[in-house]
Amino acid sequence: TISYDFSNLNKKILLLDLDETLIHSDFNEEFEPNEYDQILTFESEGEEYKVGIFIRNGTFDFLKEISKKFCIGIFTASCKEYADAVLDILDPKREYIQFTLYRNSCLNVNGINIKDLRILKGLSLQNVVIVDNNLCSFANQLENGILVSSFYNQKNDCDLFQVMNYLINFIYDSND
Repeated sequence: TISYDFSNLNKKILLLDLDETLIHSDFNEEFEPNEYDQILTFESEGEEYKVGIFIRNGTFDFLKEISKKFCIGIFTASCKEYADAVLDILDPKREYIQFTLYRNSCLNVNGINIKDLRILKGLSLQNVVIVDNNLCSFANQLENGILVSSFYNQKNDCDLFQVMNYLINFIYDSND
């Protein structure tokens, strides 16, 4: 369930995916520890994990700037413990990200996690946008989605700057 109060919201909601959208986690340990942007530690189901992550170019500036115009939420198909550890790196003071939806908020259809935006009860979907690298993730509301290329560790990636320009110039002032 969502603990965020949308009743006095005067901004559109922007939902962001984590994995391969804002960050890439190297669970397969394909890189050396000194190559990662950060190493996060989290515990899930009684087991401790250490995972190296790469942060997409522009993520911090994107969150700071876009939060001035949108209410930012994270909608991830990941477990809570892992996602919260990532958010502790991306937004440690929770200045920009207002709420988080985890795997348990997804619909699982034949092993595919779908992020059905109707989970945001009482909100008009004309004021909700989701940015994700997986088209299936927002398959139930394609008109609300912005598909971004998958991020793994491309140092020259500039997709978030393009998404930010699109959101500010075309979505922010639109009626739907």
